[in-house]
Amino acid sequence: MGKQNHLARNYSKYGISSNFKYLIVSKSPEIVSHFSQYLILSINEFEYWLKTRDLNTTFEDVLKDYWKIYDSPFTSKQLSQMQRDLETGWRFTNE
Repeated sequence: MGKQNHLARNYSKYGISSNFKYLIVSKSPEIVSHFSQYLILSINEFEYWLKTRDLNTTFEDVLKDYWKIYDSPFTSKQLSQMQRDLETGWRFTNE
């Protein structure tokens, strides 16, 4: 939090607004990006964030909209078939 605190105290020296958005862009933001209080994005996620033109876009928004993490890749028919298959007692095994 040192850098953010420094900017919060000295924002006018850098020509930025007092209500700046502090975010971190990293080549490899995993896994810290999921648990940090900071907005930590990959380069591609950052480009998406910029295109939203919404400073309030959150990491959760990026997961939902950029990565489509809540979209199911399966149809309801496929999900039903998987459920039936699991009910037969079929199990994954190591090869």
